[in-house]
Amino acid sequence: MQDFETGTHSDNIKLIGDRGNVRTTFLRKLYSLIAIQFAFATLVQYFSINNDDFAAWVSKNWGYALANGVQLVLVLISVYFFRNFFRKAPINVIIYAYFTILLCYMIVYFTRGQIWLMATSSLCILCVALFSYALTSRTDLTFIGGTIYVLGAGLVTYGLFLIATDVQFFTIVCLVLGIIILGFYLIYDTRYLIVGQSFSSEMEDPFIGSIVLYIDLFLIVFRVIALLGKVFKTNRY
Repeated sequence: MQDFETGTHSDNIKLIGDRGNVRTTFLRKLYSLIAIQFAFATLVQYFSINNDDFAAWVSKNWGYALANGVQLVLVLISVYFFRNFFRKAPINVIIYAYFTILLCYMIVYFTRGQIWLMATSSLCILCVALFSYALTSRTDLTFIGGTIYVLGAGLVTYGLFLIATDVQFFTIVCLVLGIIILGFYLIYDTRYLIVGQSFSSEMEDPFIGSIVLYIDLFLIVFRVIALLGKVFKTNRY
């Protein structure tokens, strides 16, 4: 089989998608790690909402936010170009923890309030639902099976926010629809993350995969712009 990253040929390298149990194990770890990220972000946001001194300190120290933002971008770029290096333990765990801290700080700096707390907690519930799907599935994750868990996560968040908050009904509906769309995107992107790799299953690392998802989410904007450019160019001529 051809290794597309190194350009070498090896008969021992197998696609991680060739083994269903390896795929589900990888996804269980991946979704649990993402859920931990948003659970931590939810706790920090909750603390920020209920602690005015901490919220004031975060909002006043824009220099820390700028430095953290630069470090966050550098981490994403480094992981994108040197993924093989960051797969090694314990570097993968360290970079995951460091990225999570930076991400949570930026979320707290730019978003503060009940609605944003609802958003991060909804994402945590969504990842827990996808983790449950990977935990119960013995084969491969599909859109048909994932639909039940994604819609279930949407209904759970809808019910919780409708009962426990005083947010407007339309806002809750928009938030739930966004969570459902993001859930389907996560299923698609994680399938591509596995199937699209030419490495052996032992080389895939869920800690780095949880960071690569953010890179894909950022790059999808440029992909949409490129596709729109091709469409307008074709119609023009």
